Amino acid sequence: MNEDNKVKKLDSFKPSAIQGELLSYRNPKDLEILLDQPKTKIAAIISAGLAMGKEEIILAGGRILQGALVGKMKQQLGQELQFLLDKGKIKPNYGDKKYAVDSFAELLNFIDNEAPDEDRFDAIKAMFFAVIKEKDGEEILNYQVFQITKKLTSSQLLTLRAAYKVYKKEDSTLAMTGEASGWLSTIARLAGHNSAGLVENDEVMLIDQKLISDRTYSDRSGIRSADRLTDLGIKLCKNIEEYHQIKTQNNLAL
Repeated sequence: MNEDNKVKKLDSFKPSAIQGELLSYRNPKDLEILLDQPKTKIAAIISAGLAMGKEEIILAGGRILQGALVGKMKQQLGQELQFLLDKGKIKPNYGDKKYAVDSFAELLNFIDNEAPDEDRFDAIKAMFFAVIKEKDGEEILNYQVFQITKKLTSSQLLTLRAAYKVYKKEDSTLAMTGEASGWLSTIARLAGHNSAGLVENDEVMLIDQKLISDRTYSDRSGIRSADRLTDLGIKLCKNIEEYHQIKTQNNLAL
């Protein structure tokens, strides 16, 4: 299909026009046009189709949307890989590195099975690039951090990011009282949602994965330090930071 015809067909995907000539989602060519749209537009189209009771949307709407998300994530991953190869940030034979093939296969499975949100996708890509980047000697560590990252929710990643600000001393208002409640409140503020309860929920998993240190005292009311990140937690956060720096320095925005 040439570009002019494609543009004309796209007009019929406006949600307000769905009651007119709706392209068939059972037609591979029509479906390809739909999946080529921004994910927000795809969601709007499917939502409108559901509201109208379109049978094929009711039966396949979720699969279509998830398929679109997964497809776009894989495309973005491929584009980033090619870009970093072209810039010399990773070697052409990166697949020869220890754990490179394993982590790549697991990353693709993670995308297929989880259809992760933007924060989780961003974090797992950072861990993958840490495994395959040029520096040798840290493959096993980066691969294990990759495994841990797959288990984390976007909220837990946000809590880690806030704890990393404390580690880097980017926040000077944290009271060094050694009280867990003070740490929860500060991290909630730095995270932006101001919910100490949400941070406390995240804290359980982060302690279990050895990303932050455990509490102290029999009633678990204390902490050893306001900086609770462990070496694993610091490594995870630094991998994400370095990944963002590479993208920013090379004007990579996908």
